[in-house]
Parts: sequence; structure tokens; C-alpha cells
Amino acid sequence: MCGIGNVEHKQDEVRLPTNVRPLKYDIAIVPNFDTFVFQGHVNVSIEVVEPTSEITLHSLELEYPTDESGKPIVHVSSGSKKFQCSKVHFNEKLQSASFVFDEQLFPGHHTLSILYTGIHNDKLAGFYRSKYKSPDGHEKYLVCTQFEATDARRVLPCWDEPLLKAVFSVTLVVPSNLTAVSNMPIIEKSFLKGSAEEECIKRGLSYSPGLVQYRYSDSPIMSTYLLAFVIGEFDYLSTHTKDKIEVRVYTPLGKTELGLFSLDVAKRCLEFFTDYFGISYPLPKVDLLGIPDFAAGAMENWGCITYREIALLIDPQQSSLAVKQRCCRTVCHELAHMWFGNLVTMTWWTYLWLNEGFARFMEFKATDHLFPEWHVWTSFTHEVVQAQALSLDALESSHPIEVEVRDPEEINEIFDTISYAKGASVIRMLHDTIGADAFQTGLRSYLNKFAYKNATTEDLWHSLSQSSHHDVAKLMDVWVKKTGFPVISVDEIKQDEDVRSFRVSQERFFVSGKKEAVDSCTVWNVPISVGEYESGAADCADKIKKSVYFLDKVSDVIDVKHSSHCLKFNCGVSGFFRVQYNDASLNSSLVHGLESGSFPSNDRIGIQRDAYALAAAGRIPMSSALELMTGYKKEKDFYVVSGMSSSLAQLASLHREQPYFKQIQSFIADLFLYNYERLGWEAQKGEDHSDAMFRSTVISMMGLADYPDVITKSVQKVLDFVEDPKAHPISADLRGAVYSIAARHGGEKVREGLMKLYETTDLSEEKVRILSAIGYSRDENLAKRNIDFAFSEKVRTGDVIYIIGSIASSAIGRNLGWEYVKANYDAVLSRYASGGFLIHRILGDLLAGHIDSKKADEFEQFFQANPCHAAERAIKQTLEGIRLRATRLG
Repeated sequence: MCGIGNVEHKQDEVRLPTNVRPLKYDIAIVPNFDTFVFQGHVNVSIEVVEPTSEITLHSLELEYPTDESGKPIVHVSSGSKKFQCSKVHFNEKLQSASFVFDEQLFPGHHTLSILYTGIHNDKLAGFYRSKYKSPDGHEKYLVCTQFEATDARRVLPCWDEPLLKAVFSVTLVVPSNLTAVSNMPIIEKSFLKGSAEEECIKRGLSYSPGLVQYRYSDSPIMSTYLLAFVIGEFDYLSTHTKDKIEVRVYTPLGKTELGLFSLDVAKRCLEFFTDYFGISYPLPKVDLLGIPDFAAGAMENWGCITYREIALLIDPQQSSLAVKQRCCRTVCHELAHMWFGNLVTMTWWTYLWLNEGFARFMEFKATDHLFPEWHVWTSFTHEVVQAQALSLDALESSHPIEVEVRDPEEINEIFDTISYAKGASVIRMLHDTIGADAFQTGLRSYLNKFAYKNATTEDLWHSLSQSSHHDVAKLMDVWVKKTGFPVISVDEIKQDEDVRSFRVSQERFFVSGKKEAVDSCTVWNVPISVGEYESGAADCADKIKKSVYFLDKVSDVIDVKHSSHCLKFNCGVSGFFRVQYNDASLNSSLVHGLESGSFPSNDRIGIQRDAYALAAAGRIPMSSALELMTGYKKEKDFYVVSGMSSSLAQLASLHREQPYFKQIQSFIADLFLYNYERLGWEAQKGEDHSDAMFRSTVISMMGLADYPDVITKSVQKVLDFVEDPKAHPISADLRGAVYSIAARHGGEKVREGLMKLYETTDLSEEKVRILSAIGYSRDENLAKRNIDFAFSEKVRTGDVIYIIGSIASSAIGRNLGWEYVKANYDAVLSRYASGGFLIHRILGDLLAGHIDSKKADEFEQFFQANPCHAAERAIKQTLEGIRLRATRLG
């Protein structure tokens, strides 16, 4: 038996001193679209807690102008008394500025006034610039903010920690032809004359003629990372919820039709969350804005949510169903943050999962409410649980959901699969264990108790324990504070007329097949649901009887009422673990259940994915997992087939360079041939909505198998489409698959065609489709050109991840891409390392496909000599994956 330890945050030197705290920021910003150097002034209402002659705030890439005497234009006012700052000290590690005063400030309320300047950088962080083309074809810029996790300090000197909440009053001075959006509604718009001009002069801000001053109402008390402003040319469309909350979607000029879908989703989702949480949305409006250059998918700034354009803007004619679904989920994810993260905020980044894990879970709950026909909980099982969370958490180099972090680079690293996908997966497990009603009641209690405050995981557990009468901390602590998850081994030890007895044992699952040392083992409190499935239960939930047992020791015996029906452990795949059946009879029963239609989609996914993972770890023969797949040849559920395709794509990636790879391709073609012939290339009247995605997946897999008919048709379709898109249209749902297959086999002519499409389209989704495909070429010369193109100014900084993903699909591309990164390492870090999102993907994709342990050693030595702090954890996980792949082939 092994206990678990608490995660205790150690407040060390990277946290700000606690002798002064902010109450309200009154900010004025004057952006500059010519020099990209903005002016800023802030009056901060502060409380001095203990006597001090120094105030330390976060500050990064800000400069502080001086007066005639050489002193910074910084002072503290207390009534009629003014304390002048004499000098500023900078701490690079802390990313802070310390303002030193000749006199001591005494406890009480004061106002800190600071004049400063900053830069509109091109690093997708802070108050950055984003280039776009106006309808008349001219290149222009907008400026926008991205503060999470620690980049508010690039825009104003502040206490940039989530616990130090304050009220924000914002004033923006901008050109009259531009739209300026912030968290709160505009309360005054005026040209710079009279009192507005006097205010700017008083603050020490200079300006050009013709500018307009926007003043916004005060925000609720909130953390610095949620502050936002966006300034540029936009159109918008709006609606109101039944509670009269205004919802607006901002689009590029002349393209409001692209915002219709997101506007409808946002309105209905906001109403759903208001009802579900039992708390009204706290602000009078919410704006959703598509930004041309963006690092992440979206950002939940309170009342001013920013998105990648592909995550917000839907073209009714050219957007695929897959993109439409992701758009819906992303909109719902960010709106969930209005409660989880914004209204109630984690006390420190250690508890990030309280934001991201819950938002990921709630995005599926909301999407399921809005579009029940999409069956998104099956997608959750395939994508979030299986493809993401269980896959990454099976590595030795994974990390707990709660992980102690200190400096900004460590913080950015934990915006990863564990915080999002594993967090959401264990929340779903808890939801199903304590029941939907108790879960909802507990969430409402938690949100009401900590509204406008900060909270920890223990605070949430307490609320859920009260609502469910379960000891939630006892059940869940190990899942969030320890790395990994268990594999549950099942052995039937006795069977009589009334009862079947099973020995269930747990141990940590490693994809490497490694066994955890007995003296350092982790023991989870595992809710094991056992389902009794009648024939035909796949289409009728009433034919499934479920019982739940708790395994809180290494091994135990559970008794299940005897039944002639099929039994399956981890019913519905609601538990975050894998299952290994050690009895041949149990495995035969599963196969029989698959053949007789006993298992719903989630269970069919779980059976296949468990088998493949166990085989990959060497716990069962790979031949057994592949034989099981043959029972899925006529599978008609998209998500089930998509899960199987993920397993086969992993298998193909591992063995692609081996002489026997054609045998694997033949196996794949045989598995997918039935559905390829059934679905064809064109949509059929009355087909299920998911068939569009199903068809694309099947064609992709037949392309992976080098099926001649698919290669020939894909290449010809692309060439015809380039020649005359109207005469030879390609369905938006098929373009991604067709472009990729054609790029792999079509040579120079296809590449030229795709480049032509890239340069002529103004739809972000289509550009992403092309980038995600064009790198698949296996020709060395084309690969070199693709790499140069990827890192050029022709590809937006935030879009590089798409083309690098396709380039890295071949050994030629990976090797050439890595050589480019090494030769241009400083430039690559300078452009892509800010915030961590992009550099994780670039390095991960270029390195992960290698299968030689010597290459892993080479990469390791390179990064030891040339650290990339923003991706240290991701690099470690990637190197582990390479060595595992090498071992499997060895």
C-alpha cells in the first residue's frame, strides 16, 4: 500500500512580495500603428499592508520615461501628499520592476501613478500586432492582447498573479476609423478635445490629431490575465440572450455571414450555462473576435473572447462538419470559462486544471445539449480520453494534473494534454460516479461560495462531497496528485449458479510495459463499473445493467450476480483506466458481444483501444489486437472507426520504413474496403450527418494503404479543382483527405496547384487545410521548398504548426526540418517560443516520428547544449517516445 502526498505551493522568490496589493487599475493606452510602440499610463489604487519604501510589480519589455531630473515619472499619492519614485530596479528572472521611494510608505490606501511605454510585438503575446489584408487588398494591422498566463506584464506594470484580483477601468485612444473592444461596454466615446484632451495631457500621454478616446465601464474584480483589448477594422453581428445579455461576433470587414453559426452557438450556450450553473452571466455583454494571428485556439478574456479565425468563423459553403463541430466546442469551452476561471479563479497555476479540465468537460456537455445528434460524448471517449489523455499519461515522463510550477516558462508548459484532457476525463469519471444531480448541485455550491474569489482543488472537493455524501477527496486526490493511471487486470476465479467472482488487480500502466516498483507503487481508488449487456444493447441503453465497485487496494475480489449475458468492465468507458482480461473465456465473451451487437459505441471504442494499447505495451500479442480489429470491418459508427484508424495510424507510423510495410498496408485496406465501397466519394441523400466525416476518414486510411483507386482519384480531383473549382468541386468535408493524398503522390504539379489555392483563398479554414496537406510530399526537393515556405512570412506565425505536422509525416521531411531548425535555432525560438504553444508542436512533430535511439541521444545532447525552456517537458516526453519506438522495433 502506498499513500499520496499533498501538493503544497512553496512561495519562493518568483512570487511578488505581499506588502502591497492592488485594488483597482485605471489604465489609459495609446497604441501606435506606425512605430508599434504604445504609450501607457496607469493609476493603481493600492493597499500598503506593511511599511515599505519599495513597490515591486511585474514588468516585461516596458520602459519608464524620466523627468528632467532623470527620475521615472512614477509617484504615490496619499491625500495631498505625493511620494516621488527615485529609481527603478529590474529583476529579469522575476520579470519585475521595483520602484524605490526616498520616503517610507505607511499602511493604508494610496494611488500609484506610472507612465510607461511598451511594444506591439509580433510574438503573439502581450499587446501584439497582427497583419491582415483589407477588402481592397492593402496590408494593414490590428493590435490585440493575449495575457494568459503571464503576459499582462508586457502591457502594464501590474501584480500579474491570479490571486491578486482587482477592478479594471480602461481608456483607449485610437484612430477614428478603428473599432476598439475591451472587456466591458463603452460608456463614453469622444474626440480628443476638451476634457478628454486634458485627461491625456494630465496623464502625460501624447497623441496625433483625429484620435478618439473610448472609456469603458469598470470590470468586476478579476485576475490580470483576463484583461483584454482589441483594436482594428471589424464588422459585427449581434443578438441578445433571454436575460438581455448582448452577444456579438466580430468578423473581417464584409464577412459577417461567417459569424452567424458562432453567434447562434454563443447565445444558446450562454443560456444553457446560466441555467446549468444557476448563476447569471455577470457582465452585460460578451464579444467574440476572430484574430488573424493567434497562438492558441482561443482565450477566455472576460467579456472579450478572442479566437483563431478557424475556431470562430464558419463559411456555410466551404466549412467542413469537423471544423464546424470544433468551432462549436471551442465557443462553448471559452464560455464555460466565464464561470470556471473568470468568476472563480484558481489561487495559483498549480490548479490550472480547475480552469481547463472543467472547461473541456463542460464544452462537451454544452455541445451535447445544443446538438444531441452529434453524439459528442462518443467523440469525447475517442478523442479526449483515448487519443489524448490515456496516450500521454502512459509515459514515464507524464506529470500529475496538479503540478507545482513557479516561473512563467514552467507555467506555460502545463497548458497541455494532461491539464485539459486528463483533467476532463477524471471529471467525467467523477460525474458518472456521484451522479449528474449531485455533481451539478456541488458545482453550483462551489461557484456561489467562491464567486469573485479564488479557490483550490480541495475547495471543489468539499462542495462536491457535501452534495454527493461521498468522500470526494478520498476518491479523487490520487487521480489529480499522482502521475499515470492503472490497468485493471480481471481474472474469473469462481462461478456458480448465483455469483461470478473476479479477482481485480491494479498497477500503473506504462506504454513501455515497465512494471512499477512495489515499494513505490501508486494505488488508485478506482470506481469499476461492471455492465451486463443483453444482445442488442448497442441500440437500447435499457438493456444494460450497471453495478459499481470501488477498488482501493492493489487487489481484491468482487462478486457479480450471475448472468448469461455478456459482462464488460468499465461500462461506458467512464473510468480513466485500461482493462486487461486474463481469461480466454472473458475475451471470447467480448468478441461474441461485439458480433451480437451488445455494446454501444463507447464500449466498442474502449475494447479496441484497450487491446491495442495492451499489445503496444507488450502485455498481449499484437496479433490478438489486430485480429480483434477484423471484427470491426463492417462498423458503421464514425467515432468507433476513427478510434481504430488512430491505432492503425500509430502502427503505420512505427513500421513505415520497414520492408514488410506493404503487408500492413494490405491489412488496412482490407479493414476499410467495405466502408469505402459503402460510402463512396459523394454524399448520399438522407445519410447520417457523421457520414461526411466517416467518408473522409475512410478515404484517408485507404490513402495510407496506398490504395490505387484512391490515389488516382485524389490527384485528379485536385488538378481538376485547381483548373475550375465550380465545374469540379470537392466537398469541404473531403478536401483535407484528398489534398493530403494528392500532395503525397502528385509531385510538383499538385504542389503548384495547392500553392495557387493557398494564395487565392481568403478563408482561414482553407489555408489551414492546404498547409496541413502540402507537406506530405516525399520528394526531397519539394520537402526543402515546403520547409522554407513553412518558416517564411507567407505562413502566419500561428499557422506554422499545420504545415510542420504534414512535413514531419515522412523521414525526409523530419530530417530536413530538424536540420533547418538547428541551423536557424535562435530565429526559430525568437519567432515561435513565446507562450510555448507553437514551439511545443514544432519540436514535437519534427522529433516524434524518429525510431532510432541514437537520434534520441543526438536530440538530447543538442537540447542540453541549447536549452528550450518553453518546451522542456514536451521534449522529454518526445525523447521517451522515440526510445520506446526504437525498443519495439529492436
